[in-house]
Amino acid sequence: MIENCDNFLICPDIEDEYDLGQDYVENLDVGFPKTFLGNGFESYIDYNSLGRDIALSSQGQFLDGCWIEYIG
Repeated sequence: MIENCDNFLICPDIEDEYDLGQDYVENLDVGFPKTFLGNGFESYIDYNSLGRDIALSSQGQFLDGCWIEYIG
């Protein structure tokens, strides 16, 4: 795995599906207007469901408080 570390995305402090969904919205360019975040609109986002969908559709898993995903 060390030889292929560029093939993996390692995101610390993502312990569950909620954290994964929240990180995806806040840190990745997903087409969600950043001006909405911090203005109360985040309460309308179902981070848990979003994180579950991301986890199911990717080659990743939660391990020791991190999200680790194979990005090949």
